[in-house]
Amino acid sequence: LSRDLSDPKTAIAWQDLLDLVKQNEMPPKKKSRPPAEELAKFIGAVETALKHEAEKAGQKDRIAIRRLSHTALDNTAADLLGVSLRLSEGLPSDVEVAGFDNMAETLGQSAEFLALLQRNARRLAQEAIVEGTDPRIETRFDISQMKPGIKVTVQDGVLVLSGSKNRGFTVEPRSFTAPSAGLYRIEITAYERGNQDELRAAGKTWTHPDTKDGKRLAAVLKNPLPSERPRTVAVMALTPVQQAAKATGESTGGRRVGTIQVEATMGIFSTECLLEAGDSIFIYAIDTPRMQNAALALVDGREMVVGEALYLKQIGIKGPLIEAWPPLAQQSLLGAKGAKPVLPLTLHGATFTGLRAFLTRAFRHPVSDEIATRYESLFQRGKKEGLSAEAAMRNVVEAVLCSPHLLYNQPLDGSASAGPWALASRLSYFLWNSPPDDTLLQLAASGELLKPAVIEAQVRRMLADKKVERFVTDFTGQWLGLRKVGAMLPDPKLYPDYDPVLEAAMRRETEELFRTILVEN
Repeated sequence: LSRDLSDPKTAIAWQDLLDLVKQNEMPPKKKSRPPAEELAKFIGAVETALKHEAEKAGQKDRIAIRRLSHTALDNTAADLLGVSLRLSEGLPSDVEVAGFDNMAETLGQSAEFLALLQRNARRLAQEAIVEGTDPRIETRFDISQMKPGIKVTVQDGVLVLSGSKNRGFTVEPRSFTAPSAGLYRIEITAYERGNQDELRAAGKTWTHPDTKDGKRLAAVLKNPLPSERPRTVAVMALTPVQQAAKATGESTGGRRVGTIQVEATMGIFSTECLLEAGDSIFIYAIDTPRMQNAALALVDGREMVVGEALYLKQIGIKGPLIEAWPPLAQQSLLGAKGAKPVLPLTLHGATFTGLRAFLTRAFRHPVSDEIATRYESLFQRGKKEGLSAEAAMRNVVEAVLCSPHLLYNQPLDGSASAGPWALASRLSYFLWNSPPDDTLLQLAASGELLKPAVIEAQVRRMLADKKVERFVTDFTGQWLGLRKVGAMLPDPKLYPDYDPVLEAAMRRETEELFRTILVEN
């Protein structure tokens, strides 16, 4: 072997050789072995040489600037603008290396990436900087205001969904369409359970129609689902084009935007989901028998549903879930009806408001006058061209979201003070997978963040913050492949208890174990 350890390939070869010697795999068992003292000297000499070369190489190394991964982009936009839409929507997938998609050398960008990013940035700017009236709604639909599928029955004043085979078993709130894109909370007042035990306890018997579905229902009821089990309702969305073309068929159609876990007794259960402007929604019960027709049987001469079914009383919709109107980002940038801009940022005795505060948070360090003037000029140019203040500011927000100062996790201005700012950003994207908060920015501005004791205190503070869940979810999703849980479902005949609730619990159990080890050291 060459002794030039400055050559990485040679150094790796020596390290591999050293590992084999330390594991007693070299020399081979049938060959003569040097005395232990001689082996110890050899191992010590090689380890010292490798360590010395690593230290020399480390002095020459530079930290590569790193484009934010998809999840980091989404978290950054959410923290900066308070939006629910994803900045990474539809972007080319980040390349994985050993399961990880946030390696600096693989996080490149292309013309396609930039074009799609600009499209997404425009959508997010439209959600964050608004004009017109408050689109937020909160409404409830009782059964008289719902449109049930043709195979949904009414029993004791509630809608009964006893199958999941086709659109006939779905229910939609009549005349609802999402007023704007964003996050919505969907609530249902309902319960789901099988009623065989109740009927038997009341001394009731039932007979099934002599049809294919009737025979199938009889077979299903011989193997009832466990009473203590998760029960899942799907929330589906239809675009205006899909609404115009919808028809009853073998598939429920639409796209699933959320699931709601319900219980065996009446209650209010909810989920949050992303809807596009103009979307309508409908729901169906995932865990009911996959029947072509309603699961009806004759009970003492009365036709009624027998078996597992969803009993639905009301649907509630609230959204888009915007914290304030106008949105806080808009208030920060433009003020609200003459009020002072909210969310000022104080750094080392200087207070930043409006656009300066926004740029500092977005780029994770104070911006130069030249850069600030560039964005201020973009806003003024829009107004001179006849745009409203809101439309002109949307252009600015779009430009900020596409800026390399936001996209890359490293100050790009080459300033001598980049050290603490880079550290604040690296700490934040490591433990929160999102941009530094005002506390980290203030410590970077004062230079205090470079002190080891301050770094330790901040790490402990960050681990105690709920934003650490972002790191837990993202890291375990890559390291342990949890993102792929559910990509290939087990055979339902072999594993009838496997369902979306169990699947989510499997993932969450692993995340909780990792989070506990992380936070408790």
